[in-house]
Amino acid sequence: MSANRTGICHICGNDGPLSYEHIPPHSMGNSKPVKSYRVADIAEKHGTTNVKFTNGIRYHQHQRGVGFQTICHKCNNYLGGHYVKAYTGCISELGALLQEAKSDKNGNGIHLEAHNIPVLAFIKHVISNFCSTTQPGTMLDCRDFLLDCENRNLPDRYRLFMFAVPENGTFVSSGWIQLLLNEEGLKTANLAFIATYPVGFYLYDAESSSAEPDSSRYGCEITSMAKQPWGAEPNFSIDLPYMTISNSFPVPISQNLK
Repeated sequence: MSANRTGICHICGNDGPLSYEHIPPHSMGNSKPVKSYRVADIAEKHGTTNVKFTNGIRYHQHQRGVGFQTICHKCNNYLGGHYVKAYTGCISELGALLQEAKSDKNGNGIHLEAHNIPVLAFIKHVISNFCSTTQPGTMLDCRDFLLDCENRNLPDRYRLFMFAVPENGTFVSSGWIQLLLNEEGLKTANLAFIATYPVGFYLYDAESSSAEPDSSRYGCEITSMAKQPWGAEPNFSIDLPYMTISNSFPVPISQNLK
């Protein structure tokens, strides 16, 4: 991507120069050249959305690690100064627990207990990543939530789910996509996802979906963490299902979702 790229910031909506947002953060080792492929190109050439079929597919070379040039310098600096440290601390802890749990070959998930995670900062970082990776203008209602560290008003239309990703080296993401679910009649689910080892997230837009989100499909819901006060580090425990990347979508290892 051009270092001088300009456009509409996905968070504040202002038009101007855009900075490079690393996902996952640069401090987590995301600094080496990486190839990325478009699922649409894979589907057109090979008739499948399986991300393993990259032979003959054009790719984009991320020279500085995986990232997106979609938010302005001012927003990027605010996010980095307030939220990244909380996120990287939690993810490092989860990665260590995941390595320990790999000896349990029959396990379908991981139990995580935490006592020193500033959860509001963690949630805000995750939401900012979705702003960076979804279509421009579609998450501008998160502006106040993200640019005021003490703001706890995540718009009601969002529901956030978390899962564990056991595959080292994994990175997949999507913009907003709409799934047709043939469950109790034809219903729709409008969602986006980001999966990076060792953890990933589904963001569900209840406002534009007719189906209720299914925690067995998307992971453990953590939306309520956005209501915690700034700086609070409450004790909490969650059970995260292991997800694998199948046909470009994160799906539970214990299920065969098609």
